[in-house]
Amino acid sequence: MKKSILLFLILSVFIFSCKKDKDDVVPEPPKETVTDANGNIYNTVTIGTQTWMATNLKVNTSGSYIYNNSNNNVNVYGRLYTWEAAKSACPSGWRLPTQAEFVTMSQSLGGNQVSGGKMKNAGTTYWQTPNTGGNNASGFNGMPGGYRNSSDGVFFGLGQYGFYWTSTDCST
Repeated sequence: MKKSILLFLILSVFIFSCKKDKDDVVPEPPKETVTDANGNIYNTVTIGTQTWMATNLKVNTSGSYIYNNSNNNVNVYGRLYTWEAAKSACPSGWRLPTQAEFVTMSQSLGGNQVSGGKMKNAGTTYWQTPNTGGNNASGFNGMPGGYRNSSDGVFFGLGQYGFYWTSTDCST
């Protein structure tokens, strides 16, 4: 079962958020913004000692897709990326986080049992019912952009899942 899930995840295209290159402590106000290659502007959020983009990436690059090819989805959910595209899509001075950095962020928010809810919006405007624990206390604004299966191009999970790439390579 684990191999099937891992294989499915490897074959899928995920949304992601970038992490700032340095883990320097950034004072809260004023909030930093970052602009991507297409001119999209993103707010940032500091969680623990790490600075993250607070919106799913929208930059249009080779290897990126919009859920169901509907431009209405890109402004809310961002774009979906292959891993190769994700590795080069971050704005200048930003990069994909490592798996360990995601773990550190989760620990800063109280651990795996509660961190997910603190990273996603409350209510069911974007997340399907029941959206248990969703309160976005972190300001991360993780959105359920779903994913695109790279083998057949089928989209799944809008409103249900938010997947994020890391720079950490894993074996097949």
